[in-house]
Amino acid sequence: MADTLSNAENIETTAFSQPGMRAILAWMGTPPPLNAADDLPALSIHLGTLRTSLVTPQQRSLVLDRLYTRCILVVTALIPTLTSVALPIPRKTRLLIRNLQDLLQALAEDLLATLDNADEGLVNDRGQAHELTLWRSLYTLAQHLLIGNLAASPAGVGIWQQLHQTYEAVLRLELADNTQLSMSASLQSLYFSAILLGCAQPASFTSQEVNFVATYLERFADRIKPGNAPTPQTPATFWIDPTRDAPAVACSRKSAPPETAVLYFSCDRVAELLREQLAALDSGVLPPQIGLPGFAATPAGRGVLRRLLTYWGEPGKRRFPRRRQHYRA
Repeated sequence: MADTLSNAENIETTAFSQPGMRAILAWMGTPPPLNAADDLPALSIHLGTLRTSLVTPQQRSLVLDRLYTRCILVVTALIPTLTSVALPIPRKTRLLIRNLQDLLQALAEDLLATLDNADEGLVNDRGQAHELTLWRSLYTLAQHLLIGNLAASPAGVGIWQQLHQTYEAVLRLELADNTQLSMSASLQSLYFSAILLGCAQPASFTSQEVNFVATYLERFADRIKPGNAPTPQTPATFWIDPTRDAPAVACSRKSAPPETAVLYFSCDRVAELLREQLAALDSGVLPPQIGLPGFAATPAGRGVLRRLLTYWGEPGKRRFPRRRQHYRA
C-alpha cells in the first residue's frame, strides 16, 4: 500500500512539470460524464499525449492503467447500445464505432509496448505485471472485434495480426493458463473467445445473436484444445498463421502452408458440448441449468447453437459450382 502511494506521488511530482501530463491527471480526477461517448475525444487526446510525454516506464504504466480503467467503463456502457442498432447503421453511430475501435487498438498497442520498456528494478513481480498487461491487451483487441461484429463491419487493418502476436507473447512467457483474481478468464480462453467468434461467420448473425455467441464463449471457450500438430482425422481442426492479418482457417477448407509455423486447435470438445446442450434443451431442460443464457430457450437461440455446431464442429469444404468442368453447358 505504501509503495502504491509513493508511486502515485512520484507520478504527480514528475508529471505535473509537463502541461500535457497535468491535463491528464486533472481530467482523471473528474467524474465520468453521463453520456459515456463524451469521454472518447478526451481519452484519445490523453492517450496520444502520454505517448509523447517524457516519463519513466513505471509512471507510464501507472497512468496507462488509469486510462485503461476509464476506457473500459466507456466500452462497457456503449456495447449494450449497439445490440439494438438497426442496419444500415446511421453515419453518427458509425463514426462513434470507428472512434471507439481506434481507441481500443491504440490502447492495446500501448499496453503491449510497456512489456518491452518495463524496468526490472521497479516491478516487484514481473510475471504478474506482464500477465495483467497481456490480458488487458488481449481484452481490448477482443472488444474491438466484438464491436465490429455487432455493427456488421470488418475488422480493422492489422487487428488479427496484433491479436496473434500478443498471444505469441503469452505463449513465450508461459502465461496461457494463468488467471489472476482480477481476470474473468485465462489468457488462453480470452484469446480463443475472439478466435472462435471470427470462425462463426458473425456477419450472418444479428447483433443480438452475436452478443449471445460472445456470452457463450465467455463461459465455454476454455474447452478449446490447442496444439502444435494437426489432427486431420477430425473435421473440427483449425489453424492460425500468426504472421497474417487473418482469422483462423478450418483444415477441411484449406491446408496450412507447409513452410509456415502455425498454431493448430481443435473444437471437438466444444462441438460435443453443443450437442449435449441441444439435446438437453430438446428434452425440456432450462438454459440456466446447463449454464446457458435465457436466449437459448427461444427458437432463435437454438438455431444459433445449431449453426455454431456446424461452423465449429463440421466446417464444410469450399465448393466452386461455377467451374465449367463440373457441369455441362
